[in-house]
Amino acid sequence: MNYTCECLGDNFSGRHCEDVATKIVVLRYVSKSVGYIAIIFLVCTALFFIIMDALKYIFGIDITKDELERIRKEKAKRKLHYRHNRIRPRTLNSLNKNNKIVTRKI
Repeated sequence: MNYTCECLGDNFSGRHCEDVATKIVVLRYVSKSVGYIAIIFLVCTALFFIIMDALKYIFGIDITKDELERIRKEKAKRKLHYRHNRIRPRTLNSLNKNNKIVTRKI
């Protein structure tokens, strides 16, 4: 049997298209490297969240506790200020025909 495969494109050569151009080999290594870096990044991100949850729920260490309390106090202060201004009756003073001061609610 004397046959040869017809290779598609210029990137493969040889009797059975077994020889691959260096361009393709380099692209394969680059794509594998990028894939490994992406996997490592995802694993590190997942480990970060797992470690933070373990610190908070297993060991009782809350790193953001002080910051959350400060934010809650500021919100409570704003709500209290809003309620105080809303509850206080607003009045309008004016003079009537007899030059007496009349107070009306707005």
